[in-house]
Parts: sequence; structure tokens; C-alpha cells
Amino acid sequence: MKNKILAVIFIVLLAASAVMIWLPADEDSVARENRSISKMPETDVASIFSGRFSSGFESYIGDNVGFRGILTGISEDISSMKGFTSDLGKVISVNKDVGTDTTQKSRLLVTDDTVMEVFENNREHMDWYLNVLEYYSEKLDKDINFYSMLIPTQLEFKEPLYANIQDKQKDTIDYIYENVPERVIPVNVYLNLSDHRDEYIYYRTDHHWTARGAYYGYSAFMEVMRDTLSDDKSAEKAFSPVKMEDFTKHEEENFLGYLYRQAQTPELSEHPDTIEWYDLNEDGNINIRDEYYKDGESVQYDSVIFARSDDGKYRNEYSLFLGGDQPLIEMTNESIPNGRTIIIIKDSYCNCFAPWVIQNFHKVIMIDPRTYEGSLQEVINRYNPDDLMLMNYVFTTTFADYCQMTIDFFNR
Repeated sequence: MKNKILAVIFIVLLAASAVMIWLPADEDSVARENRSISKMPETDVASIFSGRFSSGFESYIGDNVGFRGILTGISEDISSMKGFTSDLGKVISVNKDVGTDTTQKSRLLVTDDTVMEVFENNREHMDWYLNVLEYYSEKLDKDINFYSMLIPTQLEFKEPLYANIQDKQKDTIDYIYENVPERVIPVNVYLNLSDHRDEYIYYRTDHHWTARGAYYGYSAFMEVMRDTLSDDKSAEKAFSPVKMEDFTKHEEENFLGYLYRQAQTPELSEHPDTIEWYDLNEDGNINIRDEYYKDGESVQYDSVIFARSDDGKYRNEYSLFLGGDQPLIEMTNESIPNGRTIIIIKDSYCNCFAPWVIQNFHKVIMIDPRTYEGSLQEVINRYNPDDLMLMNYVFTTTFADYCQMTIDFFNR
């Protein structure tokens, strides 16, 4: 009798699972996690034997089910009770979305009103990222200045009691910068961020830096630009950073970020973040165009630096900046008609960084290799850039799929 009951339960659960997969995907629940819905992974031999297919298929099934929002809500209620609590706070294991249709195990530290990613690395991870830089160094035209920016995260600048729970991010950044090919120009933002660690440079519930943090990264980049172009007498003026206080600051309250949803710790919602943003296009001289591919054809449309919600108010979410991650974004500063063009191969850290950088360039072209279906070489041919930068936050060095994707993207 007991076996019959178990068999019936199994059949019911199997049938329910089949129905959930058959129903239309709950795309809104995925969008609320600041990412695109996972696609069916390729079934080539390399993908299957490397493990990318199995992890990608798991992500695909997890995203493409009906009533996903309800199911994840139930899961969050259950998961809010998980984690290991110590004097440091709560340490939680999660599945991190890498942005390549796969997930990766990671840990979060929740302490007081803040949740932070815990960095883990090894030599192999660092060499993955170096392979990308070496490949680009060989492929890029020698007339293009090639920069690399790796951005540390919040836990790195906390008191040693907390920071020592992870591998030191500075060691990874230093190793990569010390071993890059000769033509790579490192943009080390670490010191600038460390000098301002007591300011609001990272969100407490999200893994991104704030617009203020991005400003200090931008200032470091401008210093490197001036050094690189030191033979040009106009470079000192052209690449002096604008002053943050010269722009009107706005605030959007009640922001709860990606790590809040990952941690599933309700008490974090009692102290939400505030998104600060600076009106960097008050004169209307900066134009934005986004591009994506549909049925193999390029589609372009006008966009904005700071996005509004359906109710007309500015968004109280990270997608306020440039409307979130887009495949390709072209920013043009009409007030600098004879300035330089830079292409930035980016992750989402660039979204609040680029509005600062466009203050000193004629064009800033941002490409997200995770979603752009064209090739980097085609974009280079189209824009003929003076500069190109590979810009990522430090966790990207641990994503094998992302590193390989960035290499493949060059001549896709």
C-alpha cells in the first residue's frame, strides 16, 4: 500500500512538472532579477563534454516554467531559514547567474544591513582571464590603445574581520596586471576606491558600485588616459575628469538589489538602498542609440541615459542606468565633435560608469558579449575606435564560460 501511495505521488509530481514546463514561461519573474531569460543551450559535442550543456539546460528549465514567480516566492520563504550563522553574520550558499545561460555556486555574507559576495579564486581562474587579454592583444589593430579594468567589490574594503572570509581580490587583480601582454594598459581603480571606502560607493543589497563609486573609477581611467596620451598637449585638458559637484544629484529610494533576492533574507528589506544619480546630460548634447539583432537583422532605436518606469518616474532599480544591460549601446557627445571613440566590452558595472566617460569622448560604444549577436570585429570596422577597453568586475575572472565567450565573440 505504501509503495502505491509513493508511486501515485511520484506520478502526480511528474505530471505537474510536465504541465509547468508546457505552460508559457513567466518572463516577468526573470526580468525582476535584472537578467534575460535563459535560452536552450547548444547541443554540440564540446558543450556536452565540457558540462556547459548540463548546467545551461538546468538554467533553461528553471527559467522556462509557468508560475515561476509563485514557485520562487515559496522557495524564498523556505530559503530565508537557510545559511550558517556565526559571529560574522550569516553565510549563504547560492546559485549565481553568470549571464551565459549557466549558473555557478557562490557564497554570500549577510551582516547587519548588508549582503556581499564572497570571492574565491585560484591560479587557473586568473589564467582564464589572461587568455582573453592575450587573444585580444594579438587580434586588435596596433593603432588601437587597449585597456583593461578589473573592479573589486564591496567586501574587499570591509574591516579585516569580514574581508578575510574571502580570497583577497587585490592579489588577483595584481597578478593579472603584472602578467598582461605588453600592449595592455591596466586601469587600476583599486586605490581610488580604497581611498573613498567610507563613502557610499557600493550598494548594500546589490553587487554593483554606485554612481559615486563609478565616478572614482572614471577618475582613475582619466588619469591613465592622460598618461597614455602624454605626448599630446591637448590631452591634459581633454581627459581631466569633470567634477561630480557640478551636476545636479537626484535620489531614488527603496532600491533592493540582486543580492537581496539572492540572499532571501527578509530583514535586509528594512534598510533598502538609495540610488544616487547625476544629471550628466542637462544640456541635451548626448544622444543614445541601442542595437540588438532580430531574425539576423540589426535593429536600432533611440534610448536614454536614465530610464523611466511605466508611470513616468525614474526607476528605483539598477536598470535606471541606460535601461539596464543592452546588447550594444552607442553614446554620442555632440559637444565634442572631434573627440575620440572608445569601445568598451562590458558587464553591468559599465552602466553607471559610461555616463561619466562620455563627458570626455565623442563616442562611447558599449558591447555586452553575453547578448550581442554580432562580432566585435564588425563593430570595430564600423566605428574605427581610437581606444578599446575590456571592463569587468573581478568575479568575471572566475567565469570560464564568460572568458571563452569573450574570445569567441571577437570573430563570431
